[in-house]
Formats: sequence, structure tokens, C-alpha cells
Amino acid sequence: MSWTESIDGYCERTDPSFWSEPVNALTNLSFVVAAVVTARMARRAGDRSALLLAVCAGSIGVGSYLFHTLATRWSMHADVWPIRVFVLLFLVLAVVRFLRAPVWVGLAAAAGFVAVTAATIAAGRTLGLTLNGSIGYATVPVAMAAMAALTAREDRRSSRALLAIAAVFVVSLGFRTVDRELCAALPLGTHFGWHLLNGVVAGTMIALYVRKGQDRPASSGSPRATRPAGSPAPR
Repeated sequence: MSWTESIDGYCERTDPSFWSEPVNALTNLSFVVAAVVTARMARRAGDRSALLLAVCAGSIGVGSYLFHTLATRWSMHADVWPIRVFVLLFLVLAVVRFLRAPVWVGLAAAAGFVAVTAATIAAGRTLGLTLNGSIGYATVPVAMAAMAALTAREDRRSSRALLAIAAVFVVSLGFRTVDRELCAALPLGTHFGWHLLNGVVAGTMIALYVRKGQDRPASSGSPRATRPAGSPAPR
């Protein structure tokens, strides 16, 4: 195996050249935009964990850009690992913030997620169901739906938002899955839809995380929840 081996995995790519996938490459700007917008939100809120998530979202765009331009085995890893880090980091932090659980519970949830995802990939290979390499992401909307169910009683707004984000992710996963199947009809492919929608998904997830962090003091009874008379209500 060579780390510089060329990989042709998408309809848009027709040769090993740098700009063979311009649309797939440039649509990664959606992650950069999401990172910039949410980083500003995180700074205004003084939310360092959200800022870390924003940086991770930006790294997804950079890694994916490298893969869709260089298209080598090492750049493929630069593509997938930032996604994995973002998903696992968000899961740990969301369990702590949304469910008010200790960090070890968040870490246990992340470990369980990795185990279920590995089992899903293994089952898919056994059944010959790889979904064009997308099966490893199939557990992400399931985890979002589970989080939505766990938060539904105390925070219906967040629960509904998580379900909506999960639905958008399912649509984006569809774009990723059918890309190779539609090459004859759509030479450009559909993978760019995965990028555009997932930029929205990442940005919305972080924005929801920031909002939940701002809501917590008001519901926790902490000293920060008390506002001076006449002061404006938090937004």
C-alpha cells in the first residue's frame, strides 16, 4: 500500500489531476463558513468547548478539500479523521451539557457509539451493504435521534432541533450514497450535496450547543441565573 496512491471515488473525478473535482473541493467552504460563524458565537458566549467544536468543523473542510484535490490515500485519512473527531467530541460534550451528565458518561457514550458503528460496518460488509462507503455514518443520525429522545421531556426545543438536524443529515447521507450510482446520468455526481448539507449540520449542531450552554445557568439555580432588576433578559 502506498500513501501517495491515487484514489478515484467520485463521479466528478475523471483523472488524478489536482482540479479534477473542483465542485467537490470548493463546496467544503460550507464547513469553513460554519466554523467562522460558530466561532464568533462561541467567543461572544465565552464558550471554549464550543470554540473547540468550531475549530474541528473547520478542520473537516480543510481535510476534505485536501482529499478532493490531491485524492491520495493519506489525504483520504485527512478527510475522514476530522469528521470522526468532531462527531465523538460533540457526543461527549453534548451528553454532558444536554443531559447534565458527568464526563465519564459522555466518554462511555462515545465508546458505545464507536462499538456500534464498528459492528454496523462489519455487518454491512458481511451482507455486501456498504452504501458506497457511507454505512459508517449511518449511526450518526441514530445517535442524534437518541439524544433528542433523552432531552424531549426537559427541553422540547432542543429535542425538535436535534431531530431536524438528524433529518438533514439523512438527506446528506443520501447524496453521498448515490453519487457513484448516478455517474452516467449526472457526471458531476451528488457528493457536493453531502458537503453543503453537512456544513449546515455542523454549524447548526454547534449553534444549538452554544444556546444550550447559555440556557443552563438560568435553569440551574446558580448565582449566574439571578439578573439585576431592570436588566435585559438573556437572548
